Amino acid sequence: MKFLYYPLDKNYLSSGCGTIKHGNALSFKVDTLGEECNLILFNDKLGKEVVYKMQKVDGFFSVTISDLEVGLYFYYFVCDGLIFGRDEFLQAVNYKDLNDVQKYQLTVYKKNYKTPDWLKGGVIYQIFPDRFNRSKKIKLKAKPNMKKWGEMPDFLPDENGKILNNDFYGGNFLGIEEKLPYLKELGVTAIYLNPISKSYSNHRYDTSDYLSFDDLLGTDEQFASLVNTAEKNGIRIIFDGVYNHTGDDSVYFNKYGTYDELGAYQSKDSKYYSWYTFQKFPNLYTSWWGINVLPTINKNSKEFENFITDKVIKRYFDFGVFGTRLDVVDELPSTFVKKIRKAIKKHNPDGVLIGEVWEDATNKIAYSRRCEYFLGEELDSVMNYPLKNSLINYLTTGKTANLKQTVLEQINNYPPCALNLLMNILGTHDTERILSVLSGAKIPSDRLSASMFNLTENERELAIERLKLAFVFLFTIYGVPSIYYGDEIGFEGAKDPFNRSCMIFNGGDKNILNLVKKLSKIRSENKVFKQGETTVKYADNGVFSFIRQDDETEITVILNAGNYDFLVDCDNLEELVSGKTLTKYNLERNSYLILKRRLK
Repeated sequence: MKFLYYPLDKNYLSSGCGTIKHGNALSFKVDTLGEECNLILFNDKLGKEVVYKMQKVDGFFSVTISDLEVGLYFYYFVCDGLIFGRDEFLQAVNYKDLNDVQKYQLTVYKKNYKTPDWLKGGVIYQIFPDRFNRSKKIKLKAKPNMKKWGEMPDFLPDENGKILNNDFYGGNFLGIEEKLPYLKELGVTAIYLNPISKSYSNHRYDTSDYLSFDDLLGTDEQFASLVNTAEKNGIRIIFDGVYNHTGDDSVYFNKYGTYDELGAYQSKDSKYYSWYTFQKFPNLYTSWWGINVLPTINKNSKEFENFITDKVIKRYFDFGVFGTRLDVVDELPSTFVKKIRKAIKKHNPDGVLIGEVWEDATNKIAYSRRCEYFLGEELDSVMNYPLKNSLINYLTTGKTANLKQTVLEQINNYPPCALNLLMNILGTHDTERILSVLSGAKIPSDRLSASMFNLTENERELAIERLKLAFVFLFTIYGVPSIYYGDEIGFEGAKDPFNRSCMIFNGGDKNILNLVKKLSKIRSENKVFKQGETTVKYADNGVFSFIRQDDETEITVILNAGNYDFLVDCDNLEELVSGKTLTKYNLERNSYLILKRRLK
Protein backbone atom coordinates (compact mmCIF):
# COMPACT_ATOMS: atom_id res chain seq x y z
CA MET A 1 0.00 0.00 0.00
CA LYS A 2 1.17 3.51 -0.80
CA PHE A 3 1.79 5.41 2.45
CA LEU A 4 3.91 8.56 2.50
CA TYR A 5 4.82 10.60 5.56
CA TYR A 6 7.98 12.53 6.47
CA PRO A 7 8.10 14.78 9.57
CA LEU A 8 10.87 17.07 8.23
CA ASP A 9 8.58 18.16 5.37
CA LYS A 10 5.99 20.79 6.34
CA ASN A 11 3.60 19.31 3.78
CA TYR A 12 3.32 16.33 6.14
CA LEU A 13 3.98 17.85 9.59
CA SER A 14 3.22 21.55 9.97
CA SER A 15 6.13 22.23 12.35
CA GLY A 16 8.67 20.77 9.91
CA CYS A 17 10.25 18.73 12.72
CA GLY A 18 9.21 16.67 15.72
CA THR A 19 9.05 19.60 18.15
CA ILE A 20 6.54 22.37 18.78
CA LYS A 21 5.91 25.11 21.31
CA HIS A 22 3.16 24.50 23.83
CA GLY A 23 -0.09 26.10 22.70
CA ASN A 24 0.61 25.89 18.98
CA ALA A 25 -1.59 23.76 16.76
CA LEU A 26 0.07 20.85 14.98
CA SER A 27 -1.19 19.30 11.74
CA PHE A 28 -0.33 15.80 10.52
CA LYS A 29 -0.91 14.74 6.91
CA VAL A 30 -0.30 11.42 5.15
CA ASP A 31 -0.53 10.51 1.47
CA THR A 32 -2.16 7.11 1.06
CA LEU A 33 -4.74 5.28 -1.03
CA GLY A 34 -6.24 3.71 2.07
CA GLU A 35 -9.85 4.08 3.15
CA GLU A 36 -9.37 4.78 6.87
CA CYS A 37 -6.40 6.21 8.79
CA ASN A 38 -5.72 6.93 12.46
CA LEU A 39 -2.89 8.69 14.27
CA ILE A 40 -1.91 6.86 17.48
CA LEU A 41 -0.21 9.23 19.94
CA PHE A 42 1.51 7.87 23.04
CA ASN A 43 1.92 10.22 26.02
CA ASP A 44 5.21 9.14 27.58
CA LYS A 45 4.55 10.73 30.97
CA LEU A 46 1.05 9.27 31.38
CA GLY A 47 1.95 5.99 29.68
CA LYS A 48 -1.18 5.86 27.55
CA GLU A 49 -2.21 6.15 23.90
CA VAL A 50 -4.80 8.41 22.33
CA VAL A 51 -6.33 7.61 18.94
CA TYR A 52 -6.99 10.53 16.56
CA LYS A 53 -9.19 9.77 13.58
CA MET A 54 -7.79 11.42 10.45
CA GLN A 55 -10.07 12.98 7.85
CA LYS A 56 -9.63 12.46 4.11
CA VAL A 57 -9.41 15.71 2.14
CA ASP A 58 -8.19 16.00 -1.47
CA GLY A 59 -6.66 12.54 -1.34
CA PHE A 60 -4.75 13.15 1.90
CA PHE A 61 -5.58 12.07 5.43
CA SER A 62 -5.04 14.82 7.98
CA VAL A 63 -5.68 15.79 11.59
CA THR A 64 -4.88 18.92 13.62
CA ILE A 65 -4.18 18.79 17.36
CA SER A 66 -4.09 21.92 19.50
CA ASP A 67 -4.36 20.77 23.12
CA LEU A 68 -1.13 18.86 23.78
CA GLU A 69 0.52 19.46 27.14
CA VAL A 70 4.26 19.99 27.58
CA GLY A 71 6.00 16.65 27.36
CA LEU A 72 7.43 13.86 25.23
CA TYR A 73 5.23 11.87 22.86
CA PHE A 74 5.69 9.00 20.41
CA TYR A 75 3.36 8.24 17.51
CA TYR A 76 2.59 5.94 14.60
CA PHE A 77 -0.26 5.42 12.14
CA VAL A 78 -2.78 2.67 11.44
CA CYS A 79 -4.25 2.64 7.94
CA ASP A 80 -6.80 0.01 6.91
CA GLY A 81 -5.49 -2.20 9.71
CA LEU A 82 -1.86 -1.83 8.64
CA ILE A 83 0.71 -0.35 11.05
CA PHE A 84 3.09 2.36 9.83
CA GLY A 85 6.05 3.63 11.81
CA ARG A 86 9.43 5.05 10.80
CA ASP A 87 12.59 3.65 9.32
CA GLU A 88 16.10 4.83 10.26
CA PHE A 89 15.76 7.87 7.98
CA LEU A 90 12.27 8.89 9.27
CA GLN A 91 10.45 7.59 6.20
CA ALA A 92 7.18 5.72 6.80
CA VAL A 93 7.34 1.91 6.61
CA ASN A 94 4.92 -0.90 7.29
CA TYR A 95 5.39 -3.08 10.38
CA LYS A 96 3.79 -6.51 10.74
CA ASP A 97 3.87 -6.55 14.52
CA LEU A 98 2.96 -3.67 16.84
CA ASN A 99 5.71 -4.76 19.25
CA ASP A 100 8.32 -4.08 16.56
CA VAL A 101 7.15 -0.67 15.39
CA GLN A 102 9.65 2.18 15.57
CA LYS A 103 7.61 5.22 16.52
CA TYR A 104 8.14 8.85 15.57
CA GLN A 105 9.11 11.25 18.35
CA LEU A 106 7.31 14.48 19.21
CA THR A 107 8.31 17.02 21.87
CA VAL A 108 6.03 19.77 23.11
CA TYR A 109 8.20 22.34 24.92
CA LYS A 110 7.31 25.38 26.99
CA LYS A 111 6.35 28.44 24.95
CA ASN A 112 8.81 30.70 26.80
CA TYR A 113 11.78 28.37 26.18
CA LYS A 114 14.62 30.22 24.48
CA THR A 115 18.35 29.74 24.32
CA PRO A 116 21.11 32.40 24.30
CA ASP A 117 21.65 33.92 20.85
CA TRP A 118 25.19 35.10 21.54
CA LEU A 119 26.68 31.60 21.25
CA LYS A 120 24.85 30.64 18.04
CA GLY A 121 27.14 31.02 15.07
CA GLY A 122 30.14 31.10 17.42
CA VAL A 123 33.04 28.78 18.21
CA ILE A 124 33.83 27.08 21.56
CA TYR A 125 37.36 26.22 22.66
CA GLN A 126 37.83 23.68 25.46
CA ILE A 127 40.80 24.14 27.79
CA PHE A 128 42.21 21.68 30.32
CA PRO A 129 43.66 24.42 32.55
CA ASP A 130 46.74 22.66 33.93
CA ARG A 131 48.03 21.88 30.42
CA PHE A 132 47.17 24.92 28.25
CA ASN A 133 49.66 27.65 29.12
CA ARG A 134 51.79 28.58 32.13
CA SER A 135 52.56 32.26 32.48
CA LYS A 136 56.14 32.93 33.44
CA LYS A 137 55.06 36.13 35.15
CA ILE A 138 53.85 34.18 38.15
CA LYS A 139 56.02 32.18 40.52
CA LEU A 140 54.63 28.68 40.70
CA LYS A 141 52.96 27.56 43.89
CA ALA A 142 54.63 24.52 45.39
CA LYS A 143 53.05 21.18 44.49
CA PRO A 144 54.49 17.80 45.45
CA ASN A 145 54.74 16.54 41.87
CA MET A 146 55.55 19.39 39.48
CA LYS A 147 56.74 18.54 36.00
CA LYS A 148 58.53 20.38 33.23
CA TRP A 149 56.25 21.63 30.47
CA GLY A 150 55.83 18.96 27.82
CA GLU A 151 57.10 16.01 29.85
CA MET A 152 55.23 12.71 29.77
CA PRO A 153 52.43 12.73 32.39
CA ASP A 154 52.41 10.09 35.10
CA PHE A 155 50.39 7.16 33.88
CA LEU A 156 51.21 4.10 35.96
CA PRO A 157 49.56 3.15 39.28
CA ASP A 158 51.43 3.76 42.52
CA GLU A 159 52.61 1.02 44.88
CA ASN A 160 49.00 0.65 46.09
CA GLY A 161 47.69 0.16 42.56
CA LYS A 162 46.02 3.59 42.37
CA ILE A 163 46.16 6.23 39.65
CA LEU A 164 46.61 9.44 41.62
CA ASN A 165 46.41 12.12 38.88
CA ASN A 166 48.53 14.34 41.12
CA ASP A 167 51.20 15.45 38.63
CA PHE A 168 51.01 19.12 37.60
CA TYR A 169 52.43 21.37 34.91
CA GLY A 170 51.26 24.71 36.26
CA GLY A 171 48.91 26.05 33.62
CA ASN A 172 47.17 29.11 35.05
CA PHE A 173 44.66 31.92 34.51
CA LEU A 174 47.27 34.42 33.41
CA GLY A 175 48.63 31.85 30.96
CA ILE A 176 45.20 31.59 29.34
CA GLU A 177 44.85 35.36 29.28
CA GLU A 178 48.21 35.68 27.52
CA LYS A 179 46.94 33.40 24.73
CA LEU A 180 43.68 35.25 24.10
CA PRO A 181 45.11 36.83 20.91
CA TYR A 182 45.75 33.30 19.60
CA LEU A 183 42.18 32.26 20.43
CA LYS A 184 40.72 35.42 18.91
CA GLU A 185 42.62 34.78 15.68
CA LEU A 186 41.21 31.26 15.74
CA GLY A 187 37.70 32.75 15.79
CA VAL A 188 36.85 31.56 19.30
CA THR A 189 33.83 33.23 20.93
CA ALA A 190 33.56 31.05 24.08
CA ILE A 191 36.08 29.22 26.27
CA TYR A 192 34.91 26.14 28.13
CA LEU A 193 37.18 25.58 31.11
CA ASN A 194 37.49 22.21 32.78
CA PRO A 195 37.13 22.56 36.59
CA ILE A 196 39.06 25.37 38.26
CA SER A 197 37.99 24.99 41.91
CA LYS A 198 40.51 24.02 44.57
CA SER A 199 41.13 20.27 44.24
CA TYR A 200 43.64 17.52 44.99
CA SER A 201 44.04 16.24 41.40
CA ASN A 202 45.17 17.80 38.12
CA HIS A 203 41.76 17.24 36.49
CA ARG A 204 40.02 18.94 39.43
CA TYR A 205 36.82 16.90 39.24
CA ASP A 206 37.40 16.02 42.91
CA THR A 207 36.41 19.41 44.31
CA SER A 208 37.98 20.42 47.62
CA ASP A 209 36.39 23.86 47.92
CA TYR A 210 33.74 25.22 45.55
CA LEU A 211 34.32 28.79 46.73
CA SER A 212 38.08 28.91 46.10
CA PHE A 213 40.09 28.66 42.92
CA ASP A 214 42.96 26.21 42.88
CA ASP A 215 46.10 27.95 44.15
CA LEU A 216 48.07 26.77 41.13
CA LEU A 217 45.65 28.49 38.75
CA GLY A 218 45.68 31.88 40.40
CA THR A 219 43.74 34.36 42.47
CA ASP A 220 40.27 35.84 42.31
CA GLU A 221 41.79 38.97 40.79
CA GLN A 222 43.57 36.98 38.08
CA PHE A 223 40.41 35.09 37.17
CA ALA A 224 38.48 38.38 37.02
CA SER A 225 41.17 39.75 34.72
CA LEU A 226 40.87 36.70 32.45
CA VAL A 227 37.08 37.02 32.24
CA ASN A 228 37.16 40.76 31.57
CA THR A 229 39.98 40.66 29.02
CA ALA A 230 38.36 37.74 27.22
CA GLU A 231 35.05 39.58 26.93
CA LYS A 232 36.83 42.65 25.54
CA ASN A 233 38.12 40.32 22.83
CA GLY A 234 34.66 38.95 22.08
CA ILE A 235 35.23 35.75 24.07
CA ARG A 236 33.06 34.60 26.98
CA ILE A 237 33.85 32.06 29.69
CA ILE A 238 31.92 28.86 30.45
CA PHE A 239 32.96 26.99 33.60
CA ASP A 240 32.61 23.35 34.58
CA GLY A 241 30.07 22.67 37.34
CA VAL A 242 30.80 19.42 39.21
CA TYR A 243 27.81 18.91 41.47
CA ASN A 244 27.34 15.14 41.59
CA HIS A 245 30.30 14.43 43.85
CA THR A 246 33.14 16.10 45.72
CA GLY A 247 36.62 14.96 46.61
CA ASP A 248 37.16 13.01 49.82
CA ASP A 249 39.97 15.47 50.59
CA SER A 250 37.60 18.43 50.75
CA VAL A 251 36.30 20.98 53.19
CA TYR A 252 32.98 19.13 53.12
CA PHE A 253 34.09 15.49 53.56
CA ASN A 254 37.54 16.09 55.10
CA LYS A 255 38.55 12.44 55.25
CA TYR A 256 42.19 13.21 56.01
CA GLY A 257 41.70 16.11 58.39
CA THR A 258 43.27 18.55 55.94
CA TYR A 259 40.85 21.34 56.83
CA ASP A 260 40.00 22.96 60.13
CA GLU A 261 36.26 22.71 59.56
CA LEU A 262 34.46 19.56 60.71
CA GLY A 263 33.78 17.35 57.69
CA ALA A 264 31.08 14.73 57.11
CA TYR A 265 33.60 11.88 57.37
CA GLN A 266 34.76 13.12 60.76
CA SER A 267 31.46 13.53 62.55
CA LYS A 268 27.72 13.12 62.15
CA ASP A 269 27.52 16.55 63.75
CA SER A 270 29.18 18.12 60.70
CA LYS A 271 26.94 20.60 58.90
CA TYR A 272 27.90 18.72 55.73
CA TYR A 273 26.85 15.29 56.97
CA SER A 274 23.51 15.43 55.12
CA TRP A 275 25.35 16.03 51.85
CA TYR A 276 26.52 12.41 51.70
CA THR A 277 25.13 8.90 52.12
CA PHE A 278 26.81 6.55 54.58
CA GLN A 279 25.96 2.86 54.67
CA LYS A 280 28.20 2.36 57.71
CA PHE A 281 29.73 5.49 59.18
CA PRO A 282 32.39 6.57 58.47
CA ASN A 283 34.19 4.21 56.06
CA LEU A 284 31.34 2.82 53.97
CA TYR A 285 29.72 5.50 51.83
CA THR A 286 28.26 5.99 48.36
CA SER A 287 30.85 7.15 45.85
CA TRP A 288 30.85 7.91 42.14
CA TRP A 289 31.12 4.60 40.24
CA GLY A 290 32.65 3.06 43.39
CA ILE A 291 35.68 5.39 43.33
CA ASN A 292 36.00 6.11 47.03
CA VAL A 293 37.97 9.34 46.57
CA LEU A 294 34.79 10.79 44.99
CA PRO A 295 31.98 10.59 47.57
CA THR A 296 28.63 11.14 45.86
CA ILE A 297 26.27 13.92 46.89
CA ASN A 298 23.02 12.76 48.47
CA LYS A 299 20.34 13.32 45.82
CA ASN A 300 17.91 14.46 48.51
CA SER A 301 20.17 17.08 50.05
CA LYS A 302 18.42 20.41 49.59
CA GLU A 303 21.14 21.98 51.74
CA PHE A 304 23.71 21.11 49.07
CA GLU A 305 21.44 22.29 46.24
CA ASN A 306 20.87 25.62 47.96
CA PHE A 307 24.60 26.01 48.58
CA ILE A 308 25.31 25.55 44.87
CA THR A 309 22.55 27.80 43.56
CA ASP A 310 22.77 30.51 46.23
CA LYS A 311 26.54 30.73 46.67
CA VAL A 312 28.55 28.88 44.00
CA ILE A 313 26.58 29.96 40.92
CA LYS A 314 26.41 33.51 42.27
CA ARG A 315 30.17 33.58 42.89
CA TYR A 316 31.03 32.62 39.32
CA PHE A 317 28.46 34.82 37.62
CA ASP A 318 29.53 37.78 39.76
CA PHE A 319 32.87 37.45 37.95
CA GLY A 320 31.03 37.87 34.65
CA VAL A 321 31.09 34.32 33.28
CA PHE A 322 28.46 33.47 30.68
CA GLY A 323 27.75 29.82 31.24
CA THR A 324 28.05 26.50 33.00
CA ARG A 325 28.70 23.01 31.74
CA LEU A 326 27.18 20.42 34.10
CA ASP A 327 29.34 17.35 34.65
CA VAL A 328 27.40 14.03 34.53
CA VAL A 329 24.11 15.91 34.40
CA ASP A 330 22.15 12.65 34.05
CA GLU A 331 23.13 11.83 37.64
CA LEU A 332 21.63 15.06 38.99
CA PRO A 333 17.96 15.25 40.03
CA SER A 334 15.74 17.04 37.53
CA THR A 335 14.61 19.44 40.26
CA PHE A 336 18.25 20.39 40.90
CA VAL A 337 18.95 21.07 37.22
CA LYS A 338 15.86 23.29 37.09
CA LYS A 339 17.11 25.22 40.14
CA ILE A 340 20.53 25.67 38.54
CA ARG A 341 18.94 27.01 35.36
CA LYS A 342 16.84 29.49 37.33
CA ALA A 343 19.88 30.65 39.29
CA ILE A 344 21.90 31.17 36.10
CA LYS A 345 19.15 33.05 34.29
CA LYS A 346 18.60 35.21 37.40
CA HIS A 347 22.22 36.38 37.33
CA ASN A 348 22.47 36.56 33.54
CA PRO A 349 19.45 35.97 31.26
CA ASP A 350 21.96 35.20 28.48
CA GLY A 351 23.80 32.63 30.59
CA VAL A 352 24.06 29.24 28.87
CA LEU A 353 23.58 25.85 30.56
CA ILE A 354 25.22 22.89 28.79
CA GLY A 355 24.95 19.29 29.96
CA GLU A 356 27.28 16.34 29.63
CA VAL A 357 25.12 13.71 27.95
CA TRP A 358 26.60 10.95 25.78
CA GLU A 359 23.34 9.86 24.12
CA ASP A 360 20.35 11.55 22.47
CA ALA A 361 19.43 13.91 25.30
CA THR A 362 15.85 14.46 24.10
CA ASN A 363 14.70 10.96 25.04
CA LYS A 364 17.39 9.66 27.40
CA ILE A 365 16.41 7.39 30.26
CA ALA A 366 18.78 7.61 33.23
CA TYR A 367 18.38 5.50 36.33
CA SER A 368 14.88 4.39 35.27
CA ARG A 369 13.61 7.95 34.76
CA ARG A 370 12.96 9.81 31.53
CA CYS A 371 15.03 12.98 31.43
CA GLU A 372 13.34 16.29 30.60
CA TYR A 373 16.30 18.32 29.43
CA PHE A 374 14.64 20.01 26.46
CA LEU A 375 11.10 20.72 27.60
CA GLY A 376 12.16 24.28 28.43
CA GLU A 377 13.11 24.25 32.11
CA GLU A 378 16.54 22.64 32.13
CA LEU A 379 19.32 22.67 29.52
CA ASP A 380 20.13 24.98 26.63
CA SER A 381 22.56 22.55 25.02
CA VAL A 382 24.45 19.28 25.41
CA MET A 383 27.83 17.95 24.33
CA ASN A 384 27.01 16.22 21.05
CA TYR A 385 28.66 12.82 21.41
CA PRO A 386 26.23 10.99 19.07
CA LEU A 387 27.14 13.32 16.20
CA LYS A 388 30.86 12.92 16.94
CA ASN A 389 30.59 9.14 16.89
CA SER A 390 28.58 9.08 13.67
CA LEU A 391 30.98 11.49 11.97
CA ILE A 392 33.98 9.34 12.94
CA ASN A 393 32.19 6.26 11.61
CA TYR A 394 31.57 8.02 8.29
CA LEU A 395 35.10 9.37 7.90
CA THR A 396 36.79 6.05 8.72
CA THR A 397 34.47 3.74 6.74
CA GLY A 398 33.02 5.92 3.99
CA LYS A 399 29.55 4.68 4.92
CA THR A 400 26.95 7.45 5.13
CA ALA A 401 23.95 5.71 6.70
CA ASN A 402 24.80 6.20 10.37
CA LEU A 403 25.67 9.88 9.95
CA LYS A 404 22.53 10.51 7.91
CA GLN A 405 20.38 8.85 10.56
CA THR A 406 21.95 10.85 13.40
CA VAL A 407 21.62 14.17 11.59
CA LEU A 408 17.97 13.56 10.62
CA GLU A 409 17.04 12.39 14.12
CA GLN A 410 18.68 15.41 15.75
CA ILE A 411 16.94 17.83 13.38
CA ASN A 412 13.66 16.10 14.26
CA ASN A 413 14.19 15.65 18.01
CA TYR A 414 15.76 18.89 19.27
CA PRO A 415 13.80 22.16 19.49
CA PRO A 416 15.31 24.49 16.83
CA CYS A 417 16.64 26.90 19.46
CA ALA A 418 18.55 24.01 21.08
CA LEU A 419 19.57 22.36 17.80
CA ASN A 420 21.42 25.51 16.79
CA LEU A 421 23.21 25.58 20.15
CA LEU A 422 24.37 21.95 20.39
CA MET A 423 28.00 21.73 21.50
CA ASN A 424 29.47 19.77 18.61
CA ILE A 425 32.71 18.03 19.52
CA LEU A 426 35.41 15.95 17.85
CA GLY A 427 37.16 15.11 21.09
CA THR A 428 37.29 16.06 24.76
CA HIS A 429 39.33 15.34 27.87
CA ASP A 430 37.38 12.07 28.14
CA THR A 431 38.15 10.71 24.68
CA GLU A 432 41.14 9.70 22.59
CA ARG A 433 42.58 12.47 20.44
CA ILE A 434 40.56 12.82 17.25
CA LEU A 435 43.61 12.65 14.97
CA SER A 436 44.61 9.30 16.47
CA VAL A 437 41.06 7.98 16.07
CA LEU A 438 40.75 9.10 12.45
CA SER A 439 44.00 7.36 11.53
CA GLY A 440 42.28 4.00 11.78
CA ALA A 441 45.20 2.70 13.83
CA LYS A 442 44.50 0.43 16.78
CA ILE A 443 44.98 2.60 19.86
CA PRO A 444 46.32 0.61 22.84
CA SER A 445 44.08 0.38 25.86
CA ASP A 446 46.76 -0.48 28.40
CA ARG A 447 48.62 2.53 29.73
CA LEU A 448 52.15 1.33 29.15
CA SER A 449 51.54 0.61 25.46
CA ALA A 450 49.53 3.83 25.11
CA SER A 451 52.48 5.84 26.43
CA MET A 452 54.57 4.66 23.47
CA PHE A 453 51.81 4.99 20.85
CA ASN A 454 52.51 7.22 17.87
CA LEU A 455 51.08 7.30 14.38
CA THR A 456 53.20 6.24 11.45
CA GLU A 457 53.82 8.80 8.72
CA ASN A 458 51.17 7.23 6.46
CA GLU A 459 48.65 6.94 9.29
CA ARG A 460 49.13 10.57 10.23
CA GLU A 461 48.82 11.75 6.64
CA LEU A 462 45.51 9.91 6.21
CA ALA A 463 44.29 11.15 9.59
CA ILE A 464 45.02 14.78 8.69
CA GLU A 465 43.03 14.45 5.45
CA ARG A 466 40.08 13.10 7.42
CA LEU A 467 40.46 15.69 10.18
CA LYS A 468 40.11 18.49 7.64
CA LEU A 469 36.79 16.99 6.51
CA ALA A 470 35.75 16.68 10.15
CA PHE A 471 36.41 20.36 10.81
CA VAL A 472 34.54 21.38 7.64
CA PHE A 473 31.54 19.38 8.82
CA LEU A 474 31.79 20.67 12.38
CA PHE A 475 31.92 24.33 11.35
CA THR A 476 29.02 24.17 8.89
CA ILE A 477 26.42 21.79 10.38
CA TYR A 478 23.78 22.99 12.89
CA GLY A 479 25.07 23.73 16.40
CA VAL A 480 28.33 25.25 17.64
CA PRO A 481 31.76 23.73 16.88
CA SER A 482 33.88 22.99 19.93
CA ILE A 483 37.65 22.57 19.58
CA TYR A 484 39.51 20.60 22.24
CA TYR A 485 42.80 22.44 22.73
CA GLY A 486 45.53 21.09 20.46
CA ASP A 487 43.21 19.40 17.97
CA GLU A 488 43.56 22.46 15.73
CA ILE A 489 47.26 21.66 15.30
CA GLY A 490 46.98 17.88 15.11
CA PHE A 491 47.70 16.57 18.61
CA GLU A 492 47.84 12.78 18.94
CA GLY A 493 47.07 10.68 21.98
CA ALA A 494 45.25 7.76 23.57
CA LYS A 495 42.84 8.22 26.47
CA ASP A 496 43.60 9.95 29.78
CA PRO A 497 46.26 11.06 30.49
CA PHE A 498 47.69 10.96 26.96
CA ASN A 499 44.90 13.16 25.59
CA ARG A 500 45.83 15.85 28.13
CA SER A 501 49.37 16.70 27.09
CA CYS A 502 50.80 20.21 27.32
CA MET A 503 49.86 22.66 24.58
CA ILE A 504 52.70 23.57 22.21
CA PHE A 505 52.06 26.88 20.46
CA ASN A 506 55.08 26.94 18.15
CA GLY A 507 54.58 23.45 16.75
CA GLY A 508 51.92 21.28 15.22
CA ASP A 509 50.40 21.18 11.77
CA LYS A 510 49.91 24.68 10.38
CA ASN A 511 47.76 23.43 7.48
CA ILE A 512 45.09 22.21 9.91
CA LEU A 513 45.38 25.44 11.90
CA ASN A 514 44.99 27.62 8.80
CA LEU A 515 41.92 25.67 7.68
CA VAL A 516 40.30 26.12 11.11
CA LYS A 517 40.99 29.86 10.95
CA LYS A 518 39.46 30.00 7.46
CA LEU A 519 36.39 28.05 8.57
CA SER A 520 35.95 30.37 11.56
CA LYS A 521 36.05 33.36 9.23
CA ILE A 522 33.51 31.76 6.88
CA ARG A 523 31.29 30.99 9.86
CA SER A 524 31.42 34.53 11.23
CA GLU A 525 30.74 36.12 7.83
CA ASN A 526 27.62 34.05 7.06
CA LYS A 527 24.75 34.37 9.51
CA VAL A 528 23.12 31.28 7.99
CA PHE A 529 25.34 29.30 10.36
CA LYS A 530 23.72 31.03 13.31
CA GLN A 531 20.28 29.48 12.91
CA GLY A 532 19.68 28.59 9.28
CA GLU A 533 17.75 25.42 8.53
CA THR A 534 19.65 22.22 7.77
CA THR A 535 18.62 19.76 5.06
CA VAL A 536 20.41 16.58 4.07
CA LYS A 537 20.83 16.71 0.29
CA TYR A 538 22.72 13.53 -0.56
CA ALA A 539 24.16 10.60 1.37
CA ASP A 540 25.49 7.72 -0.69
CA ASN A 541 28.63 6.28 -2.31
CA GLY A 542 30.84 7.79 0.38
CA VAL A 543 29.53 11.32 -0.25
CA PHE A 544 27.63 13.29 2.38
CA SER A 545 26.06 16.62 1.47
CA PHE A 546 23.78 19.01 3.29
CA ILE A 547 22.38 22.52 2.86
CA ARG A 548 22.24 25.40 5.32
CA GLN A 549 19.67 27.98 4.30
CA ASP A 550 18.01 31.17 5.51
CA ASP A 551 16.13 33.93 3.66
CA GLU A 552 19.30 35.36 2.13
CA THR A 553 21.77 32.54 1.66
CA GLU A 554 22.00 28.89 0.67
CA ILE A 555 25.26 27.10 1.46
CA THR A 556 25.84 23.56 0.21
CA VAL A 557 28.50 21.47 1.94
CA ILE A 558 29.80 18.34 0.19
CA LEU A 559 32.19 15.84 1.78
CA ASN A 560 33.74 12.86 0.02
CA ALA A 561 35.04 10.19 2.39
CA GLY A 562 34.46 7.41 -0.12
CA ASN A 563 36.85 5.53 -2.37
CA TYR A 564 35.98 7.23 -5.66
CA ASP A 565 35.92 10.70 -7.18
CA PHE A 566 32.58 12.47 -7.33
CA LEU A 567 31.67 14.92 -10.11
CA VAL A 568 29.84 17.97 -8.77
CA ASP A 569 27.86 20.48 -10.85
CA CYS A 570 28.77 23.67 -8.98
CA ASP A 571 26.51 25.96 -11.04
CA ASN A 572 29.05 28.83 -11.13
CA LEU A 573 28.92 29.21 -7.35
CA GLU A 574 31.65 30.53 -5.09
CA GLU A 575 33.58 27.90 -3.14
CA LEU A 576 34.22 29.59 0.20
CA VAL A 577 37.49 27.95 1.26
CA SER A 578 39.35 28.47 -2.02
CA GLY A 579 37.47 31.65 -3.00
CA LYS A 580 37.09 30.30 -6.56
CA THR A 581 33.96 30.29 -8.71
CA LEU A 582 33.34 26.74 -9.91
CA THR A 583 31.27 25.21 -12.69
CA LYS A 584 31.98 21.48 -12.58
CA TYR A 585 34.38 20.04 -10.06
CA ASN A 586 35.90 16.59 -9.61
CA LEU A 587 35.67 16.01 -5.86
CA GLU A 588 38.45 13.60 -4.97
CA ARG A 589 38.57 11.24 -2.02
CA ASN A 590 38.91 13.02 1.37
CA SER A 591 38.12 16.42 -0.08
CA TYR A 592 35.27 18.89 0.33
CA LEU A 593 33.37 21.86 -1.12
CA ILE A 594 31.49 24.71 0.56
CA LEU A 595 29.36 26.38 -2.12
CA LYS A 596 27.50 29.63 -1.52
CA ARG A 597 24.40 30.85 -3.36
CA ARG A 598 22.98 34.28 -2.62
CA LEU A 599 19.17 34.23 -2.59
CA LYS A 600 18.82 38.00 -2.21
